[in-house]
Amino acid sequence: MHLNKIQSWLKTWRMRANEAKSVHVTFTLNKMTCPPVKLNSDYLPQMDEVKCLGIHLDRRLTWRKHMTTKRKQLDLKLRNLYWIIGRKSQLSLENKLLVYKVILSQSGPTESNYGELHRTQI
Repeated sequence: MHLNKIQSWLKTWRMRANEAKSVHVTFTLNKMTCPPVKLNSDYLPQMDEVKCLGIHLDRRLTWRKHMTTKRKQLDLKLRNLYWIIGRKSQLSLENKLLVYKVILSQSGPTESNYGELHRTQI
């Protein structure tokens, strides 16, 4: 029903969905699978998890895959920066903390600490 509306909207605006990149995920706690879904007369492959806009979503919405991948990315960044923020580094603790906050945090500098970053010199 809803895919028919999407198909008609795409046809109205002369667009086409890429069936090769599209997947079908049913977000539910039930173990049963849903019937196959067609888009532009092609069946979409059914998956247990999908990555959308950098977020990994599984069918039960547990966030397990997303959290493990983000943790691995942060561990890799930390290992690459260990020479500057490790125990044997000559930087002061304040500067190590500043490097950690700026580089390893996901948000980066925010408005609240933006002025502080410009006043602090490494």
